[in-house]
Amino acid sequence: IHEATAKRAFRLLGLRDYGRVDIRLDSQNRPCVMEVNPHPDFSPLAGCATAMEEGEVGHAWFSNHMVEAAYQRGQAVAARRGRR
Repeated sequence: IHEATAKRAFRLLGLRDYGRVDIRLDSQNRPCVMEVNPHPDFSPLAGCATAMEEGEVGHAWFSNHMVEAAYQRGQAVAARRGRR
């Protein structure tokens, strides 16, 4: 698996939280990033949800994690602006 290539593409584009990186291998087995999707569908029946389940990350946990991450970012922004 070319996880490092996917992570590098994700970071280079400045993405956060989640996304999907499509990679194909060329004739010499080298990875080629075909597409980076910053907002893939993660509904319970989507391919992203299936991949999460295979990685032992449940849809409910992931959804809650996304909400918590957004909330924490909002709190940090409010604190920087002197608000709560």
